Order: sequence, then structure tokens, then C-alpha cells
Amino acid sequence: MVCALEAVNRLRILYWNPDVPNQPYAMAGLRTAVCDPSVDPAAFTGDTPCTGDLVTEGSVQVWNRGQYGPSFLWYNPLPTSGEGKPFTWRYAMYFIASTGGNDSLGLACSDDAVEWKLIGNGPILSGLSDPQSWEGANGYISAAHVERLGDGRWWMLYSGGAAGNAGIGYAWSWDRVHWRKAEINPVFKNGSGPFLERCYTPSLVQDADGSLLLYRAAKDATDYRTFVSRLRAPALGWRDMLGPDRLGQGLTAREAIHRGSGTQAERDAAIPAPSMGDEWFNTDLAGGGKWEKHTGTIWKQT
Repeated sequence: MVCALEAVNRLRILYWNPDVPNQPYAMAGLRTAVCDPSVDPAAFTGDTPCTGDLVTEGSVQVWNRGQYGPSFLWYNPLPTSGEGKPFTWRYAMYFIASTGGNDSLGLACSDDAVEWKLIGNGPILSGLSDPQSWEGANGYISAAHVERLGDGRWWMLYSGGAAGNAGIGYAWSWDRVHWRKAEINPVFKNGSGPFLERCYTPSLVQDADGSLLLYRAAKDATDYRTFVSRLRAPALGWRDMLGPDRLGQGLTAREAIHRGSGTQAERDAAIPAPSMGDEWFNTDLAGGGKWEKHTGTIWKQT
């Protein structure tokens, strides 16, 4: 599910309904609804199936044979709806496209959140394109979160790997259409430890002190949990991500890489990397009434 606050009294959601017939191979599984969060944020009305050309709904295993709903949403309050310019429309959305055996990210736009128009004839990011070793032979890409860096690049964290829940990778883009995967991938991955059977669904929040909080889902054999991880960085900006040796590990400080220069590896160096001292601190959000941040301060659960 994704959402957009269109006004103080109007919150829109887009979501996938698995109970719609012939899922995931039917466009009608993508739905939208609205609520007034100032009155009751759980009372949604106008639940409507979406239409459009996002999926083929056929039997041939093309990249967009089916869909598992939205991955990320932009809302533009002043649309101009230019042809071939999806981010000038009122809504632009990454959706999880599926062959039935592999998932990737597609791009679509709409002016009413009901009728959607597919952009391009292929995915904007796929585990099958420029595959990395952690993705395996049939790499998946699904849930994603996108933010903008200080230099103008767009920065994506996405669920991926040999399964759609096998880890979290980075990618970056200048235009939100053409993406490049970071060579340092993955930043998180599943494993054999506690709640590492799955590691996926990243969502970023910038805290008041400028540091980044990454919320992600995890699973073990019997239970699911949500974890929050903190990245020590003073602001969501290109230079702020570089930083010196914040944890005293004897790491060499990295230099700022400016737009239009540097190799892909140098550009990747501007993205947070635990192996280079940009440490994520994990906190389990499943139990108790309090969450402890790495600074020692306390959050109350709400």
C-alpha cells in the first residue's frame, strides 16, 4: 500500500487486493480509496478498482503479465500532464509488475488515481537486467522507497535478491526513469540469524536531527517483525552521506563526488555503506512499549 496526503482532510491510498479474481493477473486488483484523516484515518470511502494498460492479463510470461500493486507513489498538486512526462501528471507510481515467476518495477501515471497509463515498454528496474551476484539467476525487485539527494540524484532502496524478500539494495537515477544499481549491494540481506529468514520492504524517514531511519520487515520461522535502523548522517544530502570515520574504525574519509564526474564506484561511495563506516543501528519494534535509539533516548510506542 502507498498513500498521498492530497489535503489536510483528504488522504488517498493505493493498494493491491489479493481477493479480486484472477490475481495477480488482473488490473482490477489495484484499487484506490480516500479518507479524512482529521476525522477518522481508518474510515475509507470510494473504494474503486483501477483501470488502464499496466498489465497484459494474458498467459504469456511477459514482464507485466500481472501486478502486485503499488511500490511507491508521487503526488503532484499542480499537474500539467505532459505526454511522455509521467512526473508532470497528478500521480506517478512505481508498481510491482510480475511475469508470474519474476517481479520488477514498472512506471505509470494518472490524473485521477483510477485510470493509469503505462510508461515505457519494460521495467524501470529489474533483477534480470545488469544482474548482480546477490540476485542470482532470477533476481526479484519489488517494494521500494525513493528520496532525493542534495546533488539532484534520486536514491532508491528496494527489496530484492534471489527472492523478493532476500535483502535490500540501492539504486540511483537522475530522472527516476533510468536507474543504476550500486556496486555495494546489498546493504541488508537475509541469513541464518534471528529474524533473518526475510529482509525486505524498506521505508525511509528523516529524523529531526538529520539522521535517517530505515523501517524494514523481517521474519523467522514463526513470526514477523518490524525493525528500525538508524544511519548516522546529519542530513539527507550528498556530502552528508560521505562523512569521516564516524565509528572510530580507522576508515579513510571519502571525498565528495560531484555530478557529472567520477566512476560508478565513486558515485556509489556517496551512498551509505555499512562496510565504509556509515553504520546502521538496528532496533526491534515488535515488543514492549518503548523503543530505544542508539543515542540512548527513548521513543514511546504509538
